[in-house]
Amino acid sequence: PAPRPRAARPAMCADVALGPTTDIVATSPTEALGPQEVIRAVLAALHRTNRDAPSPYYGFGIALSFLAPTHQFAGDDAALFARYMSQPHKAAIISWDEWTFSGDLIELAGSDGDADEAYQMVSVRASPDAEWDRLRWKLVRNAGMWKVRCLGAHRMERPRVFSLSAAAHNLCHLSSVGGRGL
Repeated sequence: PAPRPRAARPAMCADVALGPTTDIVATSPTEALGPQEVIRAVLAALHRTNRDAPSPYYGFGIALSFLAPTHQFAGDDAALFARYMSQPHKAAIISWDEWTFSGDLIELAGSDGDADEAYQMVSVRASPDAEWDRLRWKLVRNAGMWKVRCLGAHRMERPRVFSLSAAAHNLCHLSSVGGRGL
């Protein structure tokens, strides 16, 4: 059989991490980390090279520390979170080998004028010839630190225009309508 052509990178790629390993960039949220640094930290923690090293559920525990208090798994135990994230519809979030920010970070200001909500699209894939999946991240500022409120995974079937109103509607309601939200 003929080799499968390499899948094209998503449009508007601003940052990319490639390869089978990734370094943990942060083990807990701090006020110094912006939304994109939080995304980097969670992706690194959930990568297969970090999930169970140096101890069982290590990366899952790190990822849990970055969840907003309003997230359905906030405060849960790492083993339970690992079991949840091991479901087939979560594969894109935990089995990536390449990822890139797709599009610009969108920050929304609260009543005090400071950003307190952020949206970011990230494209991930499990290998160089695999199809890209799109992760939609919603982060909120909590006690001065950015934390993950919602994360949904979707196969990139065709190019789509990112719509903030559609993202706001879909991000937190994916699990209630059978979607693949974190």
